[in-house]
Amino acid sequence: MLETTKLCDLHQTRKNGSTITFTFGGNAYEMELCPSHTKALTGLMAELIERAHKAPTATTVLAAKNGKTTRNTVARKASKVIRQWARGEGMECAANGRIPDRIVQLYVTRNGMR
Repeated sequence: MLETTKLCDLHQTRKNGSTITFTFGGNAYEMELCPSHTKALTGLMAELIERAHKAPTATTVLAAKNGKTTRNTVARKASKVIRQWARGEGMECAANGRIPDRIVQLYVTRNGMR
């Protein structure tokens, strides 16, 4: 959260506020909030997160091999599928390396995996 003087999107007053970004339903959002609304949203989100569980990502599918944690075949196949899907959706996704969490989250949400 970046603190600057901005117009609060909820009551249109200018205060030292924060830009809040979040994802919901597979869509990314951004809001400018004053300190009181930031506190209220943070409190609500803390309650929800306490009862939620983290969504799976391509890198959470791991297997132990010879005492080392390595990516297994399932994770590699999942990564390939996610990359192909992202490119088909017009998103930039490198041919190898880490897949950005936002892309994995969108894939999971849009494909009914969560």
